[in-house]
Amino acid sequence: MTTHLPEPLVIDAEFVDDDEPNPIPDEERGTDRRPGRVATAAAFLARGTVRVVVRNIAATRTGLSVMVAERGAWLNGGRLSEAHLRTHLLNRRYAQWLAAQRTAAASLVEQAKALQTQADTTAAQAMALQTQAATAVDRIAKAASSGTDPLKAGRQAGADRQAAAKLLEAAAEDRAAAGKLLAAARELEQQLYLGHFEPNELELASHRRRVANGRRWKTAALGLVVGFAEIQIGPVLMEITAGGVLMAAWAKGRFAGWRSADPEIEALKYVPETGKSTVTAGQSADAPAAGPDPAQPGATHNAASPGPANAPADEQHAPADADEPDEETVLINAALTAAGLLPTARRGKPPLGVQVIDAPDYSIGNGFVTTVDLPVGGGKLVRHALAKADVIAGELSVPVTQLAIREVPAAEGGHGRRMQVWVADEDPYLAVGHDQSPLVLAATWDFWGGVPFGKTILAERRSLLTQFAGGFTSMFFSGMMRFGKSFAMRVAVAAALLDPGLRLYLANGKQGADWKSAKKVAHRFTEGTGEEDLARFEAMLDELVEDMEQRYRDFGDLDVSLVPEGRLTPKLARHHGMPILLAVIDELQLYLLAMTPKRRARALEKLKNLLRGGPAAGVFLICGSQRPDGEEVPTGFRDLFGVRVSVRCPDKRSSRMCLGDLASDNGADSSVLTEDHVGITVVAVGHRWEILSTDFLTSAEFDEICERARAMREREGTLTGDAVGDVRVTEPTGIRAVRACVDALHELETDRATIARLAAQIGGQDEEPDEDNPNASPGEFAGITPDALRQLLKDAGCGNTVSLGAVEGQRNASGYKLSTFEGVLKVAKAARDSH
Repeated sequence: MTTHLPEPLVIDAEFVDDDEPNPIPDEERGTDRRPGRVATAAAFLARGTVRVVVRNIAATRTGLSVMVAERGAWLNGGRLSEAHLRTHLLNRRYAQWLAAQRTAAASLVEQAKALQTQADTTAAQAMALQTQAATAVDRIAKAASSGTDPLKAGRQAGADRQAAAKLLEAAAEDRAAAGKLLAAARELEQQLYLGHFEPNELELASHRRRVANGRRWKTAALGLVVGFAEIQIGPVLMEITAGGVLMAAWAKGRFAGWRSADPEIEALKYVPETGKSTVTAGQSADAPAAGPDPAQPGATHNAASPGPANAPADEQHAPADADEPDEETVLINAALTAAGLLPTARRGKPPLGVQVIDAPDYSIGNGFVTTVDLPVGGGKLVRHALAKADVIAGELSVPVTQLAIREVPAAEGGHGRRMQVWVADEDPYLAVGHDQSPLVLAATWDFWGGVPFGKTILAERRSLLTQFAGGFTSMFFSGMMRFGKSFAMRVAVAAALLDPGLRLYLANGKQGADWKSAKKVAHRFTEGTGEEDLARFEAMLDELVEDMEQRYRDFGDLDVSLVPEGRLTPKLARHHGMPILLAVIDELQLYLLAMTPKRRARALEKLKNLLRGGPAAGVFLICGSQRPDGEEVPTGFRDLFGVRVSVRCPDKRSSRMCLGDLASDNGADSSVLTEDHVGITVVAVGHRWEILSTDFLTSAEFDEICERARAMREREGTLTGDAVGDVRVTEPTGIRAVRACVDALHELETDRATIARLAAQIGGQDEEPDEDNPNASPGEFAGITPDALRQLLKDAGCGNTVSLGAVEGQRNASGYKLSTFEGVLKVAKAARDSH
């Protein structure tokens, strides 16, 4: 099938009409159909306005981006260089130190003002008493006219004058103390800042984070304040805030000069010093000077400060290793960290370390000595370091005897965090050796002033204190055998023997040659633990207790000026026949183990009575024992001694028993001493302790001192007792029975008892046998019957039993009263003294 298409249509241009249909004549068109100038200008302005708006919007958007970036950099501290952070951190440390100094100074000033006020009040009271005393004549005349004793008014006037004088003296002391406080406050205010040391990279990074966190918190706080204000005020403030932000953003986007400039580097607010100014010529006082010279004494760090704060980083002339601490300081920091005295460095945080006060010094010839401060804020003091001395020594790879840590006292500019550390190359206690005791050549010695005892590892002499606060304090020596315990005791006793105003009572639990020489001068001397020896030991304690009680009665009969505060004084001891009563008991544990529990308790009670009441009366005890466990020598008894001396102990537990809890908690440990440390002692007074090399005193030298002491007492007329053959007459059995009954009544806490009860108590019928010490002696009255006891008491002068009333479950029991026994003992003492 064929498809036929139409022929194409051809249009000739001639036949096309170019004219518009219905053309309008030109005169009829009108001029308003053309665009005018106003329309053209409007269109131009519209297009320009659109372009300006678009550009400003773009500028605002750019400015917002800039503000966001600047805000982020500000919050993160990104624009702060190391120079910024360094000066900011150093100034922050200085501000904290300055605030602490001002607070301390203000506290001292307040204390001084309080003392001044107290002094003024005291002075006013004194003036009132003086005025009252000035009218003594009127009071005496009135007393005479009224018929009363005029002397009483006169004595009252004298008492007023004395009281006024004491008040004025107290006021003067308060004013003097206030002056010292004010001087200390001024010294604090004028004290130079010596805490400058350069921060390391970790410290700078940590400070950058600290600054950033502070800024974030401030921003968050400001946002909360603005948000709260907008909620309270309404949308007006929000519109104002938004408008202000947009205007600032537009300005930052439109003008390139409206960018945040880099912060200026602030200058240090102090000049780093080490005791003298380090500002050089041509350097302003406000600019930081070069840091302390490591070679100068007292340099606080091994680093030098950078140059002026406004100098570029490449012009700062600090040495390359300026921030590197000494190797010794690094080792000490590591050891303290391992011991838990410094916090472990955490990721992203700088490690805390000690501040070097005195650089390591090797001039001592045996290791090095350095002085450092533990960091502020860690809560660790030198006493904590002393308690961890064994751990620190182990971390330093030296034995604990080659590490010496000492708290620098306040007199040397120290405080609780400042310590002197000596790390020795060889054992300093063996290297220092033993000195011959100065007592060997001394003609006499004042026992009141202490006992020359030994020296430290720095060859500094040390003495044992004999008195605290005006009263004597006793000494307790302990430790293992064969390490010099008795030798150390003999040094203390030798000093006492060279004081002629001292009376010696000596008991030695083991019979040997250690104390034989002292028999020449001892007022009482006993050795051994047989039954007769135990009786003599108990009699010695009874005599000491009686002398102590009699001395207190004598104090009451003396003029108050001779017995200030009721205590024995050197003048009273030397010129009024009241010598120091020194009781030396070596191997105390042997005496106590030889007694039954009740008898042991009675002896310990007498010893405690002497320790508690004896110091003011001039009674001084020196006791020695081996390992003093709680059963042999109770803790409560050991804690009554003011001075504790220990030679080597086998373990820490034994050392704690010897030295006490206070010193042991502060690091005292005699178990660190080795087999070579013979004659090396740990001396503890309260929580303070020290290791000393004890002076050497041979047996021959001690014997020669005893000879001189005897001759001295013979010249002075103070040789008494066993030394001159005036042996204490052994008390009759009846008198000893009376003493036993007195002790029994004290144990029963009553003042009367039947004869049967007394016999059971002193005879030990109610006492269970001591399984640990089956051979312990119960005493001479073991198993005594009531009839036998009644006869002994009659022979002693107690008479027949008397009615006691209702006691021990009986309506009208008969027996003896405490007052009867005390009267018999008083008569026996008078008879013994007359003999």
